[in-house]
Amino acid sequence: MKKPKPPAPMRQLTDIWCNAFQAFHGDRYLFCGAKDGSAAAKLVASGIPIEEIIAVARKAWANRDGFWSKHAITLAQFASRFNEIRQENKGGSRPASLMDLKTILQAKESLAEQMRNKYSSQTAITTVWEDDSKRREWVVLRREIEQLKQRISGFF
Repeated sequence: MKKPKPPAPMRQLTDIWCNAFQAFHGDRYLFCGAKDGSAAAKLVASGIPIEEIIAVARKAWANRDGFWSKHAITLAQFASRFNEIRQENKGGSRPASLMDLKTILQAKESLAEQMRNKYSSQTAITTVWEDDSKRREWVVLRREIEQLKQRISGFF
């Protein structure tokens, strides 16, 4: 009697993906035909072992706050952002871009301005403060702003 052939690697990946998805999320994965099939073929063709691909997916599903991990909800999105998702879940977050740094800087400067406007001048802030923790918060915020400005200048 002939031994049954194991399924093709692409089929193995999609079967494992669907089972892992259901085990993690509690819902069946709705396989989207050619779109998911093409994504699975791309992942298999990369030469990355299926076990590693699924491990990355599980980490992404568990990382609900991850910027890139949110794309791991479908096989097609997961495959299109695999490198970003894998790097994000290696323990670090995505590298800050110049736009990220400028957005953070703008938010911190706005907060510092609001704090400054609450009092009449920067001198008053550093000398007469309702409690020492607010003064420390101001000093830390100004230091963070200066560090962000230095990082931004490093892009040029």
